[in-house]
Amino acid sequence: AVGQHQLNHAFSEYVVGLRFCDRTVAMKSVEKLISKLNKNTTLLYQFTRAAEDNLYSETAEIWIDEIYLKFIEAVVKNKKIKKERKIRYITQYESLKNSIIGSKAQKFEFIDRSGTKTMFSAEAKPTIIIFGSPDCIDCMMTKVRLNSDEKIIQLAKDNEIKIYFIIPDGGEDNWKNMVADYPHYWTVGVSDSVSDIYDIRLSPTIYLLNSERKIELKNVAIETIISTIIKNN
Repeated sequence: AVGQHQLNHAFSEYVVGLRFCDRTVAMKSVEKLISKLNKNTTLLYQFTRAAEDNLYSETAEIWIDEIYLKFIEAVVKNKKIKKERKIRYITQYESLKNSIIGSKAQKFEFIDRSGTKTMFSAEAKPTIIIFGSPDCIDCMMTKVRLNSDEKIIQLAKDNEIKIYFIIPDGGEDNWKNMVADYPHYWTVGVSDSVSDIYDIRLSPTIYLLNSERKIELKNVAIETIISTIIKNN
């Protein structure tokens, strides 16, 4: 074992290299490191905690999901680590592996504004999914930004793109009243299970799916989503 604080600092220096090197080089480096750590479960667990702090947590300077997934996969699959020590990582693993850029968008159930239970299934067209709360300031600003772009409005009205606003974790009892002024061409709903399927760390968390039903962008500014859609349409 090593001091966790010192390890976190050292790992932060390692992350600097990961940010700027070639993807193939980064993945090989991480895989080699994890191969060594698998021989010492204590160090594997400590390194995974360091990876969480530096690659996944809200305080991390940068999120690198594909690399963090490698660490938590090693913990989840290691039979020598007690289950109670890896419950959190099991949850993260399930949502992250479904949410990596380039992966196929997963289905999930939600209740729409009419009270109907619906299954989200990605269509073969650009799709924006906003996971958030109607009373979240940043969510409100995202809504305003989308509703002020004439190109996005027209594409959505013409059914060339789809826009979803989904409230995770069940939402408030009066959520329907809170979304009463949302555009009629948006699909708005609430889901108590989607956070188990999709990686939702921020409010809002925004995904862009492409016409191949795959995740193209996630955790980026709404301006980046808008510019990407307009460029491709």
